[in-house]
Amino acid sequence: MVPHNSQLDKEKASLNEVKTYFVYERIVSNCLKKFNNYHRSL
Repeated sequence: MVPHNSQLDKEKASLNEVKTYFVYERIVSNCLKKFNNYHRSL
């Protein structure tokens, strides 16, 4: 049972990493869009 649980924990951890990555990517892309719009308006 122990290996199974540790495997599950690893999968959960990698899932959280992926979620975090997507959230950061969305934030960065939103910032870039705002930045580009700001430059166009100048």
